[in-house]
Amino acid sequence: EYRVKAKKNGTEFWRGFISPGLCTEQYYTDRNYYVTVDCTDQIARLREFEFLDKDNNKIKGVNALIKVIALILSKTDLELPIRSAVGVFETDMAITAADDALAQTHIDNEAYYDDNGTPKDCYTVLNDIVLSFGARIFQWAGYWYIIPVDFFTDTIAYRQFNTNGDYVSNGTYEPVFNIKPPTNSTRAAWANRTQVLEMRKAFGYSEITHALVK
Repeated sequence: EYRVKAKKNGTEFWRGFISPGLCTEQYYTDRNYYVTVDCTDQIARLREFEFLDKDNNKIKGVNALIKVIALILSKTDLELPIRSAVGVFETDMAITAADDALAQTHIDNEAYYDDNGTPKDCYTVLNDIVLSFGARIFQWAGYWYIIPVDFFTDTIAYRQFNTNGDYVSNGTYEPVFNIKPPTNSTRAAWANRTQVLEMRKAFGYSEITHALVK
């Protein structure tokens, strides 16, 4: 496998691997021509991996969700840090700029195994965690981002974690681009009229009351 780093003006904006056997090229014998290859960030391939540690052993004990996510993303072999903007906090959680819900929410790893000890696949586990916070995961500019879908309308505050899921720093991310008239020379514009409008359900306020049996 060959790893690819896509850059613009010297800055990386995407990383992945060439998908073997998938390419297209123009048929010329008298000139240079373009070859187009398909690449993947390996997220879809996580379906091929069971939720096991790097030595293929069952994962035991209780972990923070960010640790579970970091373990799963390590299987993509992209070695990218993680930026989380998950802002759904339980009332007893710390909520400073350096605090993240994924680092303060813990789960017993047994939840990812059935009664026979068979693990779920890593894609299912990652999808369950991300969707439970109404978020999506994507790669951009050298980072994995985990951001709730209803946060994409303003500046986003994130917490950055290394590839092991350990806190590193915090900052902000600006996802909004303004589409301006063609007369404006410094503008964002649709390329080749290929714009697509995608609607995703946003999560509003919710409250869960759990009466613990004592």
